[in-house]
Amino acid sequence: VDHSKHRLEEWQRQVDAKVRGTIETVQHAVNPLAAVHKDVKVLSERIAELESKLREIDQHDEQK
Repeated sequence: VDHSKHRLEEWQRQVDAKVRGTIETVQHAVNPLAAVHKDVKVLSERIAELESKLREIDQHDEQK
């Protein structure tokens, strides 16, 4: 019974992985720019963080 349960769980993991892969493939086919959009969003957030830090440094330097 334990062996059968383990085998079923392994099959389930394999099916889940294939379904995830298929969904990602379909998403990229439907919206090929989604990955680029995601990267641009991450980079924009990072730029905003860096600009904020630069403003803090400028304010600190002005106070000196």
